[in-house]
Amino acid sequence: MSPDNMNLPEESPLKKWTPYLILIPSGLALTALVSWMRGFSFQGDIIQNSFALSDGFFVTGVMFAGVGSLVWVSTTGFFDLLSYGFANLAAFTVFRREKNAIPFYEYKEEKRAKRKKARFEILLIGIGFILVAGVFLTLYFKSL
Repeated sequence: MSPDNMNLPEESPLKKWTPYLILIPSGLALTALVSWMRGFSFQGDIIQNSFALSDGFFVTGVMFAGVGSLVWVSTTGFFDLLSYGFANLAAFTVFRREKNAIPFYEYKEEKRAKRKKARFEILLIGIGFILVAGVFLTLYFKSL
């Protein structure tokens, strides 16, 4: 459930921190899965484990940062032209030319009025995971 749909007061700390409370544990679970696939073991040595943890945090960080970048760009109106084209595809065909197709400027202004505030949680968490991957990569190279 997104924090926008929750019936909490606007100033509630839970509403502010809910995305982080969902994304960080899911990111850590994905990191654990990737690290385990790359050879992480509690009985392993520091070199192998830091290598596996670096890979796990980096893969998770790149995935989260990529999705977060797309979410952020979508709130800027960058994809409005693409969505306008798909929404009016039938109206602009040669065989079915409709006179009541909405002009692009009006479509863009409607979208701007409905657009929500930019969300940076996924992007920030992804960048954080990439930084942690850098720490484990540094530890790996110093351990060699």
